[in-house]
Amino acid sequence: MDGSRFATTQDERGQAHVLEGIAAAMLVLTSVIFALQVTAVTPLTASTANQHLETQAAGATAGVLATADEQGTLRETVLYWNDSGSRFHDAGPQGQYAARVPTEFGDTLEAAFRDRGMVYNVNMLYLNDAGDVREIQMLHQGDPSDHAVRVTRTVVLYDSDTLRAADENSTGVAVADSNRYFASNVEEGPVYNVIRVEVVVWRV
Repeated sequence: MDGSRFATTQDERGQAHVLEGIAAAMLVLTSVIFALQVTAVTPLTASTANQHLETQAAGATAGVLATADEQGTLRETVLYWNDSGSRFHDAGPQGQYAARVPTEFGDTLEAAFRDRGMVYNVNMLYLNDAGDVREIQMLHQGDPSDHAVRVTRTVVLYDSDTLRAADENSTGVAVADSNRYFASNVEEGPVYNVIRVEVVVWRV
């Protein structure tokens, strides 16, 4: 047997084994990379999930505000004011509620969010005599997270609108005749002020 031919055959087999090993390693490496790409949880994935939750919360909040506006309970809540105490009825030391708004609108908010693991704040934004936007917080359940949504609904108050008693019935006192209501009369004519009710919602 020719020794050089035998050596050449051995070299070829060795090269074939090396190439097979490299090919197998590449196949394994490619499979690992593919698996990591398929199962990886990226910041974009989390962001997409959060965006979906925020969109749901915004839609639900907008629906609650629209319904309350149509039924008049939103306006009644804006006027739910204890004129002698210069605060909302039975509000806490800071002039705000800590658990829930004790009106029909507050009941609607509770029904919408209580069992969904969500908390919310309610703010009233209005114009002062100088035309600047000011804010009074009606309900404070906590500090909003980075993914909180804010939805507002505008309520136009008229001079003839009356303040509400603790039972939400009219007191007969027109808002224009109150000297202690949180928003002053900044409009000429029948319009008293424009209040934006803001609901801030987030998941805990």
